[in-house]
Amino acid sequence: MSSRRSRWARGAAVMALCGGVGLSASEASGDDGLPPPQDGQLSGSVASSGRGEIAVGRQWFRLPRLALWANIGNADDGADPPNVRAEVYIMSPSRSTHRYGEGPEFGVRTLAFGLIPAEATVQIAQVRDGQFPEPWVVGGGPVLGEGDHVMEGRAEIRITGLALDGRAVADLTGVCRAPVDLRLEAGPGYLPYQGGELSGAIDVPAFRGCGSPHLDRLVTSMVSGPDNELTVRQGPISIGKPWPDTTPPTYPLDR
Repeated sequence: MSSRRSRWARGAAVMALCGGVGLSASEASGDDGLPPPQDGQLSGSVASSGRGEIAVGRQWFRLPRLALWANIGNADDGADPPNVRAEVYIMSPSRSTHRYGEGPEFGVRTLAFGLIPAEATVQIAQVRDGQFPEPWVVGGGPVLGEGDHVMEGRAEIRITGLALDGRAVADLTGVCRAPVDLRLEAGPGYLPYQGGELSGAIDVPAFRGCGSPHLDRLVTSMVSGPDNELTVRQGPISIGKPWPDTTPPTYPLDR
């Protein structure tokens, strides 16, 4: 990697860290808030870190550290002991359009057409349902113990910037995006209130709205495809606190 690319990568990592864990959601420009928790639910902040794969390019990248808000309690399913139901929302960094639902931008390096070094600026956002973001839901296991916990929800992958071989692609617009369905299963030792690892694989469809059909195809060739592995480390929930007490360490890229 050239010194210029090394500086870009370090800068992108710093920006992702500052955007993900250094800024309060209350500083975002919107004031949409969240729907109130259901009866019996407790609310609090939680942090996460993780890593993902671009399967088509055989590339791994670190996810930015996210600050999240969770409403957590018993599921109304009659299970004994009670199963958990938690609604999880991204706390947006400052200068975001909305206070919740938009993750920080972060840098990912991959290859275009399998040959050309590419550097993309990526954002993960929750799908919006009217005024509020649609939550990611944790369920399927006991609220106070280990079990078959699963986090499911919808998200949108946005490409907000792109450079090919060190040169910015000026024609890329700010609406370059692809919808994805998330399903992450908890690993051994996961506890809803204390956290742990969740992992799965996502299929990324074709991108649209990148500025032209040519750019749609270019971004799709770089990113889209089936079975992109994703692993997330969830920290403990800080009940009633506007910012997480602890943040999981940066996820290692050992593959």
